[in-house]
Amino acid sequence: MTWDDDIARHAWNVGDELPSHNDDCIVCGSSSATSPLLERFCVRADDEVGATIRFDARHQGAPAYAHGGMVAAVLDDACGYVSFLVQRMFVTAHLEVDYRRPVVLEESYDLRARCAGIDGRKVHLEAELVDATDVVVAEGRGMFVTVDIEHFRP
Repeated sequence: MTWDDDIARHAWNVGDELPSHNDDCIVCGSSSATSPLLERFCVRADDEVGATIRFDARHQGAPAYAHGGMVAAVLDDACGYVSFLVQRMFVTAHLEVDYRRPVVLEESYDLRARCAGIDGRKVHLEAELVDATDVVVAEGRGMFVTVDIEHFRP
């Protein structure tokens, strides 16, 4: 299943699994050789999406740790999934990431994202990566700009 107007306008409920926006996506694509190991994104609450994720050797930066760029990409992708809840398509205009602790390879993390507000075409989103002890290891905040479906057509 891919994004289209029918999916965008679907009424999503808590527990629903969300479709990948692109099978070749570096983060969530089922066809991507570099995709982190993650469960399907699902609706966690009326205003939150999430998944469980694990980085492996393909995502290494410093020995035993995930590369910061991959962590940022995962936070960005999680924000993208909020599009299903706010029923808008958008692209990243600005993303700010705070790295609180190292992200250890082969450990599972909870990935969460939510909308912090909408101002015209601007969608303000936030995401976090949380370890097994419920400590936030990385968090991102961003401003995304609403676009129409034609933006994604070649």
